[in-house]
Amino acid sequence: ELRDPTVRLQQGHGLQAFCPVKPMLANRRSVENVVRLMREQPFYIEEKFDGERVMIHKKHHEIKLFSRNSNEVTSI
Repeated sequence: ELRDPTVRLQQGHGLQAFCPVKPMLANRRSVENVVRLMREQPFYIEEKFDGERVMIHKKHHEIKLFSRNSNEVTSI
């Protein structure tokens, strides 16, 4: 089911090594807006730095890297 990079992961589905999934993309918001939207519930913020984003898949001693568009970029 998850071999199609346009399919988002649904709760209850499994993952398989070397079959990338399309990651959820975040929207840019101010910290003040997030605090208001979260209604004072605890939350974490992940800092985004410029650069390449990759998904790292590892099975035993084999490692592959995938772009956020599910392209394998291991040898690039």
